[in-house]
Amino acid sequence: MKNDKYEEAYVILEILLQALGAGLAIWGAINILEGCNNNDMKMKEQGEKQIVAGSKIASIPVFRDPSLYDVYYPKDLDDVISETE
Repeated sequence: MKNDKYEEAYVILEILLQALGAGLAIWGAINILEGCNNNDMKMKEQGEKQIVAGSKIASIPVFRDPSLYDVYYPKDLDDVISETE
């Protein structure tokens, strides 16, 4: 019973983190579009940073399953090459 409450709280936290990251990424996309419209490089750069930060925040709950870690952070290329030989 106690674990169910923690599991439910964790799921809610995952949803909130994903919503926060998605919102930040959308805000960044809007900044990029406004920067293109006004020809403002600083606004474009800020938008790019917001998109990257939003995607990182939204991907935090994915790492609950350790098997997905290699999908997002693959091994070094040298390790992959040495494994195939």
